[in-house]
Amino acid sequence: SHITLLEAGAGYGKTEMIKSLKAKTLLILPFTSTIKAKIESSETTSDWLYYYGSKRPTLEDLMSDKSMSMTIDKFSKLNVMELDASNFEYIVFDESHLLFTSSYRPVMAPAIQRLANCKSKIIMMTGTPVGELLFLPNIKHIKVIKEDVREKKFEIHMCPSDTEKIYELSKSIADDIFNGKKVLFPTNKGNLYYEQMIGIIQQLLDKKNFNRQINTFYYKKSNFGDDSMDNINIEKSIGNNDIIFCTTYLSVGVDICDKYDFRVYFNEQWIPQDIEQFANRLRNNNLYIKMYLPKKDND
Repeated sequence: SHITLLEAGAGYGKTEMIKSLKAKTLLILPFTSTIKAKIESSETTSDWLYYYGSKRPTLEDLMSDKSMSMTIDKFSKLNVMELDASNFEYIVFDESHLLFTSSYRPVMAPAIQRLANCKSKIIMMTGTPVGELLFLPNIKHIKVIKEDVREKKFEIHMCPSDTEKIYELSKSIADDIFNGKKVLFPTNKGNLYYEQMIGIIQQLLDKKNFNRQINTFYYKKSNFGDDSMDNINIEKSIGNNDIIFCTTYLSVGVDICDKYDFRVYFNEQWIPQDIEQFANRLRNNNLYIKMYLPKKDND
C-alpha cells in the first residue's frame, strides 16, 4: 500500500519531522490556526505555500516545486489528476482522526477517495486512530511508543442533578484558582455558558477574599486573531489567564508549554480520544483531569 498510518502521541515531533522533509510535500492540517502557528510563522517552512479561508491553490502553484499546506476542505476540492500532476512525493494528513468525525462528514468521502487513488506516498498521522484502518484497507500501521513519566490522574464525579453538577464543578475550579493553579476547560456550550461559569466562579472566589477579577479566555474559532489566541498559537503560552475555556478548535495542533500547575475539567461525556487530545495540549505538565456528570436519571 502507498498509505502509512503513523500513530504517535502528542509531543513526538511528528509535524516538525514532516516540515523538515526535503522532498515536495503537501501537508494537510485541520484548522487555519494550526497552519498559522505551525507553517506561516515557522522559519523551517518560510518558503512553503499555504491555503485556508478564501485562498485556493492555482494549477501554477500546484505545478511549482514548492511544498505547501492546506486545510482539509481545500484538499477535498482538488481532483486526483491535479494531485498526480503536482508530483508531490508525500501527502501528509496531520491529525487524521478528525477526518472521521461528524464535523468533517461532508468532506470525508472525497478526501478518502483522493488519498486512496493518487500516486503520491500518503502518511496519515494521529495519536488516536479512529477510522483509518477501517476505511483504508491494507494501510501500513506504524505505532511509536515513548515512555511518559508524567503523573496522570483521572476522576469522575457523579452529581445528583445538573444544577448540582454546575455548582460542584465551579467550586472545584474556584478552589484550584485560589490555590494558584491554572485551568483548561474544554466545552462547546458557547458564550452564554462561558459567561455563566465565569460569574459563578468569581462569586465563589469573592467569598474566599480572592481580591481580584479572574482572567479568562474562550479559545474558539470566532475569536481568531485575539491577543490571547495568538499568544497560545504562536507563543505557546496562556499568558496571565487563570482559565482557558476552549472548543474542539484547541483539541489538536496547539502546544501549551507553560510550566504552571494545570487542572483539566470536563462538564459532559467526551470520548477517550477527545480527552487525550485536549489533555495533551499541555506539553510539560502532569495531567490532573476531572469530569463532572449528572446521574443518568437526571439527564
